[in-house]
Amino acid sequence: MILVTRPMPWAKHLFDLLDAHQLSYQYWPAGVIDAVSSELPSGSIGNTLFLSQSGVLFAPNDLPIEQLFAVGPKTAQAVMDKYQHHCHQPMPGHYSVAGLLEDQFFLDAIKKNPNLR
Repeated sequence: MILVTRPMPWAKHLFDLLDAHQLSYQYWPAGVIDAVSSELPSGSIGNTLFLSQSGVLFAPNDLPIEQLFAVGPKTAQAVMDKYQHHCHQPMPGHYSVAGLLEDQFFLDAIKKNPNLR
């Protein structure tokens, strides 16, 4: 038996593939992702760091963009697809928050942001 445990936004593509191959499966999500409605603080222009594809999915569409950062290539691709804007990510082999904290370009960018002081 195939158990699909991905949250719904990512399970749909897998369902389509399984259906195309006429494979039966059960959907047992390991987690549920719900959007929350919240407004960004006024004047919140600056750097935005995405830690997951779900963070990109539920982020505001009208995000004030200066520079975008992501922990890895899949998250970065989701950012670029949604915002049509370049997204910086750590070097290969360093895809993580720790990898970004070793990335000099990222560190320089966040040190210039007065909201992080």
